[in-house]
Amino acid sequence: MNLLVDNKQQFDPVKGNIVRLPIKPGNHSYNVTWSSPWERTFHERIPQIKLDIEGVNFKQVYNVGNRWLVKVKGPLWGPAVLFWGKLVLALLLAIALGWRSWAPLSIFGWFLLLAGLAQYHVLTWVGVLVWFGSLSLRQKSGDSLKNSVYFNLFQLCLAGGTLIFLIVMYLITKSNLLNLADMQVSGARSSSSVLRWYVDRIASHSMSPEISVYSISSRVWQGLMLLWALWFASSLYTWLQWGWRAINSGGGWRPIFGDAVWNRTDFEMTDEPFKSAKESAKESAKESAKESAKESTKESIKTTDD
Repeated sequence: MNLLVDNKQQFDPVKGNIVRLPIKPGNHSYNVTWSSPWERTFHERIPQIKLDIEGVNFKQVYNVGNRWLVKVKGPLWGPAVLFWGKLVLALLLAIALGWRSWAPLSIFGWFLLLAGLAQYHVLTWVGVLVWFGSLSLRQKSGDSLKNSVYFNLFQLCLAGGTLIFLIVMYLITKSNLLNLADMQVSGARSSSSVLRWYVDRIASHSMSPEISVYSISSRVWQGLMLLWALWFASSLYTWLQWGWRAINSGGGWRPIFGDAVWNRTDFEMTDEPFKSAKESAKESAKESAKESAKESTKESIKTTDD
């Protein structure tokens, strides 16, 4: 036990478990430090202290360290873990999205995908849904775009969106594997690594607020993220195959000038629109040849008569 009053060392301040503070008129600072046996477990309690006089502006700080924060319990003016509420929202959204087979994911697949993105901003969810929705729309009604310019622009947007999707998912997977879990902690300027509580007033002869912290080793989180990354890598191959079929449904590209149509099966230009022009050119050539032949025979007959 160590006691500093106005940054001056006080000797023998402890009698048993009681620390006596010399209260004097005016403003003074008291710094009490002590050490006690501590073992990192799933459930940890911050030691409580008892004040013989009324206390105000009571603050407590807890460093989580290299642990996966799961739950906190303490005064109302303190941290709150928002990750689990977002995970419940991911489950409800996965049920709604997987109710109909419009994308190559089941309800469980949607939940795993959204759960892996639960640490990040909700716009990440929106971007993923837009990518799947655009490819599904292209597969079902992409042929309805008769204008070649609009069709090609839509194809370019799908290709660019797929590239952005792959880059973002790569960065997210890398962050999940290397970093600690961001449990969306909010309140009293707290974070996933530092927790803070504040109590405006403590009555005399009362104990300080009871605070509990629940945490797990970070290796558990890293193991779960490794399993998620393996599932994502195996599922991504199936998604890209589905996306390739969707983006080439009814043709992959249309020329802006002319009526030629791109054949998606053999990737060759069909010349059906030009057959009629070739046949008419052949017929006109034949007729001109016949007329020239007739004129030459007439001239030869005239020469023989002469």
